[in-house]
Formats: sequence, structure tokens, C-alpha cells
Amino acid sequence: MSLVAQSFTVVSADEPLLSYDLTTNPDPVEASPENPETPPETCELILVAARRSGTAADVESIKVKIPAGTAAPDFALELSKAVATISLSGWTVALNTSTKEFVFTPTAAYETIGPDQGITIQISELPVSRKVGSSPVTVTERSRTGSSAFQNRQLVFSVGKFPPGFYMRNLICDPLVINNGGDVTLTWERSANAAYELLYGGTCLNVGNESTRKITNVKSDTTFYLRGTVGETPDQVVRILTCQVTVIKPDLEVGNLVVHGTTTAKGDVTVDQAKTLYARTMMGLGQYPTIDVGGHLNLSSADRTTTVKGPLVVAGPTTAKGDVSVTEDGTTVRIRDLRGPYGLSLKINSHTSVLPGNNVTIADNLTVSGTSLLNGNVTVAAGKQLSAPKIIAGADGLTVTGPFAATGSIMDIVGPAQVFQLSYGRTLTFTAPTAGLAIGEVHTTGNSRNSIVKLSGNGTNITASAMRSDGRTAANVAVLPIRKGGSCSVYFGMQGGDSGPDYRYAWLIWVPFGKGAITPSTVAGDVDLSDSEPKEAPEEPTSRI
Repeated sequence: MSLVAQSFTVVSADEPLLSYDLTTNPDPVEASPENPETPPETCELILVAARRSGTAADVESIKVKIPAGTAAPDFALELSKAVATISLSGWTVALNTSTKEFVFTPTAAYETIGPDQGITIQISELPVSRKVGSSPVTVTERSRTGSSAFQNRQLVFSVGKFPPGFYMRNLICDPLVINNGGDVTLTWERSANAAYELLYGGTCLNVGNESTRKITNVKSDTTFYLRGTVGETPDQVVRILTCQVTVIKPDLEVGNLVVHGTTTAKGDVTVDQAKTLYARTMMGLGQYPTIDVGGHLNLSSADRTTTVKGPLVVAGPTTAKGDVSVTEDGTTVRIRDLRGPYGLSLKINSHTSVLPGNNVTIADNLTVSGTSLLNGNVTVAAGKQLSAPKIIAGADGLTVTGPFAATGSIMDIVGPAQVFQLSYGRTLTFTAPTAGLAIGEVHTTGNSRNSIVKLSGNGTNITASAMRSDGRTAANVAVLPIRKGGSCSVYFGMQGGDSGPDYRYAWLIWVPFGKGAITPSTVAGDVDLSDSEPKEAPEEPTSRI
């Protein structure tokens, strides 16, 4: 006879310290015949417990309450003839007839149950009640961990009593392993005196007159539940059998998915509308990898920057609805044909320098509203005229300066700020994982006190003081930029006035220019960190920007 674990519910504020499983023999349990002259059916309850934790638990007692009587919720007709045993040596068992509980206690005041230690409690020769229904079997564990006080911890198992002749068994799935989209056939054995349903995924099928069902187009690992129900509420009793099919290369639908290794998608990857795909690095495949974007590419966050480390080739028209800036020294913007918008002039709002060895050709008219300084010759083609009310040739040539440079470095994105309250007379230190701003804020709420917060880093000390003398709260702020990899210390103390930590408050606000959360440590006193060039630390991979 197979044994099936019963479902349970924790009913106390604290869960039991031991893990419990309850099985019955026979399974399922049949209610005794309704004729009181007929001898009742008997059964056995088997309770298995273990401490599945890294720490031990002290157990003072374990009580098993079994409802007894003639009503549907009663499991046994009586308890006096039952035989109860426990696998722990030195424990005793007594039946409390008033509470209908079997009480298991150690010889000592309590017994310590170590990790993975098992306990088996058997209560046999129980005469089963004659009414069909579900019975609550309550386990009360009085226990503790460490030196805490003992307390009662309860859980309740729901044990069913089925009508005579009921059976539901041998739920089999064939085959057990299929390809994606394959079919399975489920078979089972059952009696006719119950209602039956087959459940899987979000499907519930009425199979009351069946003992086999073919399920087609199974695309993912699936657990099938066969549920047999007898009676009506509140005396209803339910039995559930399960089986499972494994699908090769299944379709998956999950919540959060964390992959620590390489993920290869042999098909398309689709992100639902209004959802976001976060990626630190995206690369194409092959010797010369290329990423093809087959639709519109929208950079929707105004506070995000797109950095291209290598060449950027655009085969079609490019429209920039905001500014285009190339600001790094030594970089070049090359354009074959530069034009203004349709019907509008091209505007240059800075000085423009044409480097030596380069000619400027203007095919149409050139209009200069200001002064022009030419350090070289001015040549007018034959048959053409140079007309001007006044021309002045300067000695310094024509020089136009402007921020023409391209960036090849990674531009940090401002991350979420962190706030740390400072302790008076102590220094908080940290190393910046990215560039950012260290902001020290100090408040003084007591008269004749001058509180300070001092920031040290990059070879610089900045102090903000807050001296209260007129009855109002004094406050001040110091701001210090910190390099990526640089060390910073923040000291909270006093500078003149009454001493002592009262009526003073200070905070450090860290604003990173990137993914730069810090974990500061504190030391006593005013400690200045030596300034040293930070070493480049490799970026650790994260799941999202």
C-alpha cells in the first residue's frame, strides 16, 4: 500500500521548529460501515519529523490531537484502544482523554534535536469513524532555540475518510519524456462513487466517467493533478494524485530569471511592449560582428547617454532633434556635404578654424556680417570682382575656436544617491567605485556650539561649519568631487564652542556618476586619507543598468 503525505496548515504565530509529514495506512482511509453492529475499520497514523536546519532545537513535548466521536469531522470512534509509539529512546507517551491528545515527552526536561535528526511517531489500531469527511489532526510542538522561552507551535493536517469501496490510484503518464509539442496519455484507476477532475496549468477537465485522457501539444514540463471529491461541503473529502511529464527543449514562462553563464537563443527574443531589455554590452556574431536593428530604435530616457566606442556607420539619413556635440581634443567630424534644414540657412554659432593645407570652396555667395581677417592671399577669379566698403588684413590670421572633439571614453550615468548619518567624533571612509560627489551636511541645534563636517579626498580638504548663536538651527554643506577608485574620508566634529555630541547632526550624501553604491566603514577620530591616483578596477557584471 503506498503512503501519501497529507496537506497541513500552520495555525500558530510561529511555525514549528521541526518539519512534519503525516501519512496513513491504509491510504486512503475508509470510513467504517454505518451499521454500528459491524466492527469498525482500523488505521494507522505515521508522523515523521526532522530538524532541517543548521541549528539544533530543544523540544519539551509533542502532542498529537485526534478528533474522536461519531460526527463527520471525528477521525476515530475512540482513542483508548490505540497504540502510540515514538522512535526516540527515553520518551514516554500518555493519552489525555479530556483533550483527546497523545502527549509525547522526554525523560529529561527537554531533548535537543540536532540538524537532520529524524523522529517517527506511530499511532495504530485507531477505530475509524463511520462518517465520511475530513478530520483535523493537530500537532502541537512545545520548543525553543537557544536560551529563549519555550512556546507552543501548532500545525493541522487534514486527513480524509472516504466511503467504503472508494479507490483512486495508479495515475500514470506515458511517455514520461516528450519533445516540445508532443502528446501524452494519462491513465488511472478509480471507483465510481466520486467526482473526478484533471487539472494542469490553467486547465480543469471533468473526467468523472473516464479512466484515461490524451493531452496534446504539451510544450513545457507539466504536473498533472487528478482530484477525486466525495460528499458535499462541509463534509466533503478530497484525494489528489500527481504525475509529471518532462519536455525536451520546453517553452518557459517564469518570473525573474538569473543566468550566471552564457545564454544562446537559437530563435527570436521578443520583449513585450512597454517592457525594457537591459544589457550592459551587446555584440553581433562572427569574425566581424554586426547587430541588425530591423525597426525604429528609440532612446526614450532623456537622462541616458549612448556611447559608441568604435566607428559609427549610418547608411541612411540621420536626424538629431537635439544637440550633436563632439568635444574631445584630437577627434574629427568628417562630412562630405553639410547643409541646413530644408528652406533654412546653415548656422554656425562659434568661431571656425580651417587648418593649414585645407581649402574652403564656396560655390555661391558668401555673406560676412562682421569683420574678416585673412592672413593669406585673396584670389578673385578672372572676370570676377571683390567688392567691399572696407577690407582689413590682420596679422594674426583667421582663427575660429570651438569645442570640436569626439569622445571615446565611457560617460557615467548618475545613479541613485545614498545617505549615511555620521557619528560625532568619528570618521567615515570609503572608496568610490565610480566618479561622484561626496556631500557633507551639518546641522547645529544647540546654542554656543560650532559643528563641522570635513571631507578629504583627491588631495583636498573641504570643511563646512555650522555655528548656532541666535537660537535658530545652523546648517552648512560641503561638496567634494571624488575620482573613480579614489578614497574619501568624512569627519564629523566641532570647532570651538561648547563640546559634546548633543545638539549636532551630520550626514554624508553620496551621488555617484554611474553604478556606484558605497559601503563605508568608520574609525574613531579625525583621519585624513592620503591622496593617491586610483587604480582602474574591473567592472563587476550586474543584471541591469
